[in-house]
Amino acid sequence: MRVSVIIPAWNEAKHIADCLKSIEAQSLQPDEVIVVDNNSTDNTPAVAASFPFVTLLRQTVEQGLIPTRNMGFAHATGDILVRIDADITLDPEWVSRAVTLFKKDGHLGGVTGLDVGHVLEHAPWRSTLWSRMYFWGSTATFRMHVLWGANMAIRCEAWEQVGPHTALHDTEVHEDLDLSLLLASYGWKTRQVSSLRIQKDGREYHKWPKLWAYKKRRTLTKQRHLKMDSFNRPGALFYPQWHTWLWWTFVLTIPGIIFFGTSFVAYGLKRLARLFGMHIAYD
Repeated sequence: MRVSVIIPAWNEAKHIADCLKSIEAQSLQPDEVIVVDNNSTDNTPAVAASFPFVTLLRQTVEQGLIPTRNMGFAHATGDILVRIDADITLDPEWVSRAVTLFKKDGHLGGVTGLDVGHVLEHAPWRSTLWSRMYFWGSTATFRMHVLWGANMAIRCEAWEQVGPHTALHDTEVHEDLDLSLLLASYGWKTRQVSSLRIQKDGREYHKWPKLWAYKKRRTLTKQRHLKMDSFNRPGALFYPQWHTWLWWTFVLTIPGIIFFGTSFVAYGLKRLARLFGMHIAYD
């Protein structure tokens, strides 16, 4: 199976070299790597072009992740389309494991994996917990195993079927959730696999303005698919409604208390230390 890696990029000069080096270090090399630069004002295009295996495209007409992603997918020639962020690094076996999963199951439309990087410098376990909680919460909300855009791959055949129906603007939806719901509504299976690991500095996700914006777009994404009747399409693969209540009640409560409890305690200790002129290297 041919593998295409697509990386939308906007002002990622600080990170994209590490991302591309992690692709270069894969035990199974992808057949092509496409970086789509979306009007970067830094050195992103030059850094990407310095890697001889990279095909550099430029999305200059529209600003946004969705049109940038779509350009990369349109130029890709692979049977598997790997879509990752420019600020992540892949586990060396990532491509090999993804290919194995698609080969084993012809009905598998998409796979995604965990972030095992660091949200906070001295607490990498919290990054993995945060990643799992995101999946648990999304499963409860959308009644399916959603894909995460920073770390995912989809079957080209599935993309050709659902791609024309995806939203066109980032302000309307989370593009990865929108794609996930379309895959499920057309009867494609999706999986979240712990062995598909990346490292990402996810501290940005812990800032309340961004968290609120993410929550708002999650709601808009679900509303869009309720209007499209995605959950009731013939052959759609969604969990029953009672599954949602079980997940919210039993799966998310305890991890949520642990995660946010430690966050508040750590923040409180940090503020207290500052009052006494001390410094805690927490973030």
